[in-house]
Amino acid sequence: MKKYVILACVFLISASGHAELWNEIVAQYNDQVITLWDIQREIQVQRAFSKKDLKAPIEESVVRQAIRTKIIEELVLEEAQSFGLSLLSEAAKNMASENFKKTFLSKQAYETFLKTYAWQEAELQHVILRPLVVEKFIEKKILSAYVHVTRDELAAYLEKNPKQSKSSAEKVIKKEKIQKNLKDWIRNVKRKNTIKVVFE
Repeated sequence: MKKYVILACVFLISASGHAELWNEIVAQYNDQVITLWDIQREIQVQRAFSKKDLKAPIEESVVRQAIRTKIIEELVLEEAQSFGLSLLSEAAKNMASENFKKTFLSKQAYETFLKTYAWQEAELQHVILRPLVVEKFIEKKILSAYVHVTRDELAAYLEKNPKQSKSSAEKVIKKEKIQKNLKDWIRNVKRKNTIKVVFE
């Protein structure tokens, strides 16, 4: 199984290698192109948040998941923006950015991270805030929606799970319906857009 290795020294030493990473297209959604460099930079942001080793090899499976996550989050973010909703306060945005900075031992370490992975702070903030906005939007649009459980659904569930009370059974059914609604909604978002993943 191949591994994509990211070492900070590679980006600092090899300008030609850096250019290759910029130019290697791994996916596209609508008219937006995603390069391997884009994905690797975002993986490093997540690693920094989790206090993981930035120099460790990146498995192919991690790259694939990061591609899927980025595409879905960007599409959901566009959907949220189309509703004109203000989902995060300025205070929440600033706090998220400050929390990321606190993952580094010093201001110099943070600035080195920005330089090594060619981040502008505004661009970095977009990546940091994106999952938070997506989560808020999903909570507002999907998870908070009223879910009705019919008598037949409740009876069928209790027949299979006789030891459960009606109230707990209803909660389980509602949770399952919400999860299905979320999957259906995300599937519909993907269907409305043109997505192509070419990473192999």
